[in-house]
Amino acid sequence: MQSDVQFDQQETELMFNTSVFPLKRQINRKLYVLFEQIKNALKDTPIHQNFPFPAGVDNLTGKISQGENHQEFPWVMLDFPKLFTPERIFAYRTLFWYGRGFSNALLIGGNVCDQFAAVILKNRKSLSGKDIYFSFAPDAWDHNISSEHAQPVETVSDEQVMAHIQSTGYIKLSCGYTSADAGEIMQQCVETYDLFLKALL
Repeated sequence: MQSDVQFDQQETELMFNTSVFPLKRQINRKLYVLFEQIKNALKDTPIHQNFPFPAGVDNLTGKISQGENHQEFPWVMLDFPKLFTPERIFAYRTLFWYGRGFSNALLIGGNVCDQFAAVILKNRKSLSGKDIYFSFAPDAWDHNISSEHAQPVETVSDEQVMAHIQSTGYIKLSCGYTSADAGEIMQQCVETYDLFLKALL
C-alpha cells in the first residue's frame, strides 16, 4: 500500500525516543512542587497579607494546571491569587512555557479594571526600567512577551493604555526570564508580585 506521508529523520528520532517524555513528566512533577512553594512564599509576603483584594478573589489556595498547546508549546502554570468570572478577572499568573521559559503576569479584567486602571497609570513609573511589559494583544490569554503586542511599560502612553482597556476590557503586566535555578525563580516571582501589587495601591 502507498501513502504520501513521509517522516523525516528528526521526526523519526522523536517518535522512537524513550527518554524525552518520561523526562518531561519528571520536569512537570518538579514544577508542581516548585509552584506550591512559590504559592506559599507569596502568601507569606507582607503585601499579600495586607492587600485589599477585590471581593471573591481566592488568595488562599490558587490553582496549578498544565496543558500541551499554547501556541504549539506545552506549559505548566500557577494562578495565585485568582478570580475568573465572566465579569471579573484578577490573577497573578506564574507560567513555565516549554521552549520559552518562565513569566509572571498580573491580569485584571472586566469591571475590576474600573477599580485599578487609574491607579496603575498613576503608579506605572514604579515599573519603569524593570523589564515589565504591557500587553496590547487582542486576546488576554496570549502570553508571548516577545510578540509585537508586548511593549515595555515606559514606552506606552496613558492614552494607549486607556484605548486598549476600552477595546479589550483587560490590563496585563508581564515579565519573563529563562533561569532554571529554583531559588532564583522563587525570588523573581516574589519580587515581581510585590512590585505589581504595590502598583495597585
